[in-house]
Amino acid sequence: MLLTAATAEPEVARWMIALAVVGAINAAIAAGYYLRVVSVMYFREAEQPVEARGGRGAHAVALICAGLLVVVGCMPSGLVEQSRRARPAAIRAAGAERTASTTHDAVRREGARTHLFRLSAKPER
Repeated sequence: MLLTAATAEPEVARWMIALAVVGAINAAIAAGYYLRVVSVMYFREAEQPVEARGGRGAHAVALICAGLLVVVGCMPSGLVEQSRRARPAAIRAAGAERTASTTHDAVRREGARTHLFRLSAKPER
């Protein structure tokens, strides 16, 4: 798809082909490296047996993480509301000069039906 779009301009097509070749070489090198790591991890015997040591600390951390996962998964509204309240401060901190209202804000203000009608309406000429 990318190459067919670039074939209209011969100079661009040459660069796209070169970029594809470099990407394929990079992927082959990365696959060779990471597959070697995976093969050492899973297909070779360990030189020394590894004993699992956890103790009470690891057990406590696992229980805390599981509890947080259940609470956040079942009741995400608190975190969602905090993120909505933090959005203006994050935009100011990022250096944005103005805050544009998002599609979500427009739908919430005007109603989904009005907003969808406006999106589907054909522009006047």
